[in-house]
Amino acid sequence: MDMLLSRVLANPHSGSPTSSATTQMIERCRRRVLEFLNASPDEYTVVFTANASQALKLVGESYPFQPGDQFLLTFDNHNSVNGIREFDRARGAETIYLPVRPPHTQPLHSGGSEHHAGTGGRSAAGVRLYGDGRPVVIHHHAC
Repeated sequence: MDMLLSRVLANPHSGSPTSSATTQMIERCRRRVLEFLNASPDEYTVVFTANASQALKLVGESYPFQPGDQFLLTFDNHNSVNGIREFDRARGAETIYLPVRPPHTQPLHSGGSEHHAGTGGRSAAGVRLYGDGRPVVIHHHAC
């Protein structure tokens, strides 16, 4: 809070000194997120969005779904997660629903605690659903 009360900040990515300071703070935040996730900045990009719905829409719009890919999700999701189905279907991918076990909606699966979705055998990190059903979106730089 002190930082907000003691500094003048501006929109990032323009030429003013206050804008440069804001850009530096945002880049520092990106590095800290990558460090927290133990993710290399050479391989991953952190993108800040207004909310989860906007982030999921960006994933749906930009993920390189192809015929033969599979998008895995649980039956019970936020509408924004379900909305990604429309992007995978439009590009010929298949939507697969993972059964869940009430009352905690734990995904039922064999082996491992992590399911990769939408990768179609490629090395992209894609959308991952973890054992407790949390969707985590990680964009892996395409080569």
